[in-house]
Amino acid sequence: MVIPIVIYHGDPIWTIPLKLGDLINGYDDLPVDVQKYAPDFEYVLYNVIDYQDSNFKVHVFLRIMFNLFRDIRKKGPKAILKTIFHAVDLLKQFTNQDTALQYLETMMYYVFHANQQVTNDKFHDIMGYIEQNYSEGSDRVMTLAEIFREEGKLEGQLELQVKNAIQLITKFVAPVPDQLEERINQQDLATLDTIFMNIDEWKSLEEIQEILK
Repeated sequence: MVIPIVIYHGDPIWTIPLKLGDLINGYDDLPVDVQKYAPDFEYVLYNVIDYQDSNFKVHVFLRIMFNLFRDIRKKGPKAILKTIFHAVDLLKQFTNQDTALQYLETMMYYVFHANQQVTNDKFHDIMGYIEQNYSEGSDRVMTLAEIFREEGKLEGQLELQVKNAIQLITKFVAPVPDQLEERINQQDLATLDTIFMNIDEWKSLEEIQEILK
């Protein structure tokens, strides 16, 4: 038995129907012989934005993540730090610390990718708290920090290369329309390098589109 569940923590009010058949245009008008092949299950919606802590009567790590889902976009930096500190306090109480450290890594990976308010100074606040209150987790978080720094460098390099690619295509081939610019923004460094290496050979935008992923 598989019960579909949606955990929602976005800003807009959830207005999507809870039954899949209601999401398929013309589902009720389909012939019965066709309708029986179309999925029409109902899913369980957990909109955690307005949940109180008392609502999260679940496994400790799920409670930690639900709290983060609720607070990560809704509250300011200080409130988010308070939620993270509380999560750290819960994790250090785990009997199985190997599992707790894995949970910590998952939690911090989510925090740093989901919220732009966790800036460099906030990261130091988090690290200071973990070092003082949960020393077992400090090495794990520092390793993550190195990964995030490398990702940041790569992201910055990608942004620069995308900008250069668009400028070169405009100069040597043709002005880049918005739709093509959007596609170029989605490319990796290897594809952008291919554009640079062959920029003097491209004759049309269509040729460039063919090599885009």
